[in-house]
Amino acid sequence: MEGKINALVAGPNCRTRSLLRHIPVPGNPNAPRPVRRWGGEEFGIEDAMEEEQKKLHDDDILMWRCVFLYMVTACMRRARKIDAEVVFALEQPASPHDFMPEVVSWWDTKEWKDLAKEFSFEETTFN
Repeated sequence: MEGKINALVAGPNCRTRSLLRHIPVPGNPNAPRPVRRWGGEEFGIEDAMEEEQKKLHDDDILMWRCVFLYMVTACMRRARKIDAEVVFALEQPASPHDFMPEVVSWWDTKEWKDLAKEFSFEETTFN
């Protein structure tokens, strides 16, 4: 609130967004399954089991806390007329939309796209 934060670097858990959930594990029918779908279930499938719901909730809360911390910091700097921008780095697996479009990637969500537009965020992908 006082404009003391210069940068936020975050890597929230991606366990419920991993493309590995979409790859069957031979001999292990209990391997983690996909728990996010496009079309309104980007933040959790309707038929998620209790353990899956907890992971979805925990992962999303951590992600949004990182985003909201940045938003409050950036907005307070604007309000206090502090010229220096807040640096924001958020690490998540790269979008697999080119080869696994069924995977719900944070980077492909409407929420991310709206945030990127509002705050002029840029994406960088490392391989």
